[in-house]
Amino acid sequence: MDETYRYLSSHRLWDSTNPTKSQSIEAIEIWHTHSSAGLHIQHSHIALQETSQWLAQPLTKLGKDGRAYSLLVRLVFAAYNPSDDGLDHLLDHFGLRDARDYAISCIAGIDVLPQAEATRRTFTLTYHPKLAVVWSHSSPVTSTAQNLSTSSSTAFTQGIIFASSEQRAALSNLLQRQWDLHLVSHAMFPVFMCGLMMDHEVDLTQNKIKVEVRTVEVRTGHHRFASRKESAAAGQMGELSASMSGLCTKLASTARKIQVAREFQDFMNVQVQARLERKGSAQVDNLKKHDESIGEDLLDQNIKLMKKRLEMKLLDNQYILERVRIQLAAQDSLIGLRTAHASQLAAMSSMRDSSSMKTLALVALAFLPGSFVAAVFSAPLFNWEAAATSGTQSIAVDTKPQFKLFWSIVLPLTALTFTLYVGMLLSKRKQMKKLSALSEEDLERILV
Repeated sequence: MDETYRYLSSHRLWDSTNPTKSQSIEAIEIWHTHSSAGLHIQHSHIALQETSQWLAQPLTKLGKDGRAYSLLVRLVFAAYNPSDDGLDHLLDHFGLRDARDYAISCIAGIDVLPQAEATRRTFTLTYHPKLAVVWSHSSPVTSTAQNLSTSSSTAFTQGIIFASSEQRAALSNLLQRQWDLHLVSHAMFPVFMCGLMMDHEVDLTQNKIKVEVRTVEVRTGHHRFASRKESAAAGQMGELSASMSGLCTKLASTARKIQVAREFQDFMNVQVQARLERKGSAQVDNLKKHDESIGEDLLDQNIKLMKKRLEMKLLDNQYILERVRIQLAAQDSLIGLRTAHASQLAAMSSMRDSSSMKTLALVALAFLPGSFVAAVFSAPLFNWEAAATSGTQSIAVDTKPQFKLFWSIVLPLTALTFTLYVGMLLSKRKQMKKLSALSEEDLERILV
């Protein structure tokens, strides 16, 4: 491996997806016989103790029908676990340890590693954290007596797929379909399978989001669609707002997946064009060149088809994202209206309380003069005894010396109290004027 790749491979970004060591491996093999255009697909689970025996099988064999079969594709599904001895054995046998080390240093993308052999090329494909594929593609080699068990007269692809359970099931289903022979024998066949799977995943994700957005649109009423038959979304507006935020994140992830899938297509297109140029300049027999040309043309057609589909999916993704954002804004508006309504109710309640306080103040004010007079008359400021013994019908009452003392204390004290109150009001007004003249930066410094 080139030193640059070796350095990049030292930075592992993937975590173990399976903490326990596997006891068996899942493998899919695609065989072909020259006497038939069909493919023989073998899906099997192999115990670890039988792995060596399985790997030692020749790439060509005689079937039960007596026909000779050649192995075109051998792919193994595995969960990434650096301490899995069974996985290490497969990596060493396939010669893909360096490819695996480089793949787990990538977040997303596809690469071809520097060629160590003229007839064998190694590739890596990653989409963190759900998918990583490492595989090699060997060009046809003429069999001899010495290499009969390890060589094939047809192109041979072998690799390991690190995938989650959902991706594993989807890829397993795709690999077991009856694909065209020229497509299966192409080096880009694993990329093509992953691209198809991601295309389907984007469809599923977008459809689920559309259904959820429709229910929220019915709930908020912020839409102009005449054919809304879905039930309104349940839950509080705050919960729906959080759900819509989650959909924004999911749509961003979907856009990322679309961009990665487009990167896979561009890579396949570059490989197809480069291979056509090499085959055009190479000296090969016309029949072989014709077969390879069919494979390149078929793959090129599929690449163009997938590219158009992804362009429309990206456009649809942007449209759905805009609808989600509109619903987020609508929910924020409705939440604001409800908050304003609650504030209005609180203000009305405060107004009722204020009216009650005013009523109490008026009642107290009605009794205040009488209370004041009663308090003054009950104080030892008047000579009531002299008025009672005077024997006259006059209502005049003489005052005692304390009467003047009372007013000499009360009047200055009242004046001082009102002076302090007015001074406090003027001081607060001056402070408010100073604060209003300050800039936002000065206010922040004062608050800090």
